[in-house]
Amino acid sequence: MKVSLEWLRELVDIDVKPEELASSLEMVGIGVEKIEKIEDDFIFSLEITPNRSDCLGHIGVAREISAILNKPLRIPEVSYAEEDEEAKNLISVEIQDSELCPRYAGVVIRDFKIGPSTEKIRRRLEALGLRAINNAVDITNYSLLLTGHPVHAFDLKKIRNKKIIVRRAKKGESILTLEGTVKVLDEDVLVIADNQRPVAIAGVIGGEESGVNDWTTEIFLESAYFNPVSIRRTSKKLGISTEASYRFERGVDWDIPVYSARFCATLFNQIGGRIAKGIIDVFPKPIRIEPITLRSGKLKELLGLDIPAEKVEDILKKLEFKILSSRKEDGMMIWTILPPSFRGDVREEADLIEEIARFHGYEKVPSTLPRIILNEVYIDPLREKVKLISELLNYQGWNEVITFSFIDPEEDVHVEKGEPVTIMNPISSRFSRMRRNLLVGVLKTISLNLSRNVEGGKIFETGKVFWKDGTIFEKSNLALASFGKPAEKWVKEREFSIFSLNGTISLILSSLGYDNHRFVEKECPIFQNFSSLSILVNDREIGKLGKVKEEILRKFSIESDVYYGEICLDTLFKIETSPPRIHPLPRFPSIRRDISFLISKYVKYSELEEEIRKIGIKELEGFFLWDIFRGGEIPEDKLSMTIGFVFRSSERTLTNLEVNEMMNMIEKALQEKFGVQIRGKDVR
Repeated sequence: MKVSLEWLRELVDIDVKPEELASSLEMVGIGVEKIEKIEDDFIFSLEITPNRSDCLGHIGVAREISAILNKPLRIPEVSYAEEDEEAKNLISVEIQDSELCPRYAGVVIRDFKIGPSTEKIRRRLEALGLRAINNAVDITNYSLLLTGHPVHAFDLKKIRNKKIIVRRAKKGESILTLEGTVKVLDEDVLVIADNQRPVAIAGVIGGEESGVNDWTTEIFLESAYFNPVSIRRTSKKLGISTEASYRFERGVDWDIPVYSARFCATLFNQIGGRIAKGIIDVFPKPIRIEPITLRSGKLKELLGLDIPAEKVEDILKKLEFKILSSRKEDGMMIWTILPPSFRGDVREEADLIEEIARFHGYEKVPSTLPRIILNEVYIDPLREKVKLISELLNYQGWNEVITFSFIDPEEDVHVEKGEPVTIMNPISSRFSRMRRNLLVGVLKTISLNLSRNVEGGKIFETGKVFWKDGTIFEKSNLALASFGKPAEKWVKEREFSIFSLNGTISLILSSLGYDNHRFVEKECPIFQNFSSLSILVNDREIGKLGKVKEEILRKFSIESDVYYGEICLDTLFKIETSPPRIHPLPRFPSIRRDISFLISKYVKYSELEEEIRKIGIKELEGFFLWDIFRGGEIPEDKLSMTIGFVFRSSERTLTNLEVNEMMNMIEKALQEKFGVQIRGKDVR
């Protein structure tokens, strides 16, 4: 926005150089982009923040300068002779929507002759970037630049039935604007209308049909206050931005319309216009300003310094804030402050403190940091465990997914006991049930990926599940699923299986400190027979894993195998973890041996584990399933299994002969118990 230094000097005594004035304005938050000398005047280009609509006119800027320089503000007086004919007999105003137009004022000017403006008005308008048009239009623009409040001139003879109606537009109504474009309106747009049609778009632009032209002799001058949000919405919707809309949408002074109308009437009267008696001022719902409490303690807390009470009151009075009361309580000053009508941006205590800081001087605020009392941060141990699980799975190449808690009842897959929780007001019938497990969302994710030509992958999700059994239960679960072919090139030969999923879950449990865990074969309605395991920790079931049945996969258009596991984290986290165990570093090397053998496919691995432990070889440090193979030359009722054994003594280095004897004991026990056929041995 541009302001004239010459004009500002008419409003306040300015005895500093333009550069010093610019620096002072900068210090109180009004940016000065540049200063331009035009003849004997200096034009300041100001950067006004959106909340400071009061500074969009010369009076508002002069008010700031008045407070800076401690000089009185001189607002131009309004004075003119009135005719005997009353304005209310020449035009009436009806406000039908007082929410969008709380106040509407105006004056009637008659026997007026359109012509060029005075030299002073033309010169100032042109210096500030506005083109002089005629005396009627120029006076409204001149008033706008002085007060920051838009006014609009109607040709009174073009207002039918001499009545102004402020209302919402009817759907499909149109208006030819002063820009020469036709705008189609709807019910969200506020218009100024007569009893037949809109004559202006309120707060934005006037209509061509009611505008002032060379033959105009009677004028109704509008000066109103409109709802800022309404003007902003209308301006954006219609793609029209004017000097008026720019100010109205930022919130102008609701108490200035009468002054603006009277100021314009004064200028019209000076060039021959006759002013009708009285002023139209329709104000059905007066706006109430709420007082604000200001505390010296809060002032010190936010600024970090003590400002004398006299200084605080002096600053507020200079800015035209009213001090309704002041008192001292517990060593602290407490004021009740009433902001002026033009400061709609000041609504709470912090806003008042900002005003005081601006004029006391930001440079006086100490740079020392205020004393901060640190509170202990609460860390949720359950959340930390879930975070650990997520990080561990990410490191292992698993991708996390997040699915909806709402599911389609037709897609629900029953796993546990309990009735489903139905939503009373669902957004759709397809989302009318709360999930009882994470399986549905995971399978839908897998189906989506497969339909996008993803060959396979590993995904997991942590989320809430819900069911009811007399009351509604809510638990946190962890789901893991592997499907299709491994994406990693280096493991393509090794397909996903129940064993790889078993290993991942075992890794998670061990990392959390649950060493005493195992997997027991147990049927589950969603898993295929002989491919279903129960997950036990300290002999307490915490979840299940297995190969999902084909009939369930078909419901989701999945043709690939899916290995799925789900753990109830709430149940798991209630179980005490194993105490940490510290072992000294082994002094002697280990020896590993692998054996491969054929065994009936109906023998469970848990039975093999139990039999090997029964042998009681104290040097057997550990053993693990290394590989399983089916097909090829392997008989249909058998499978090839490879188990790795690690031997170590705490007293000496074992010899090959000793390890061979121990391996013979293991082979003999397996042959006698399960009839295995040894295929090969590997020494490492």
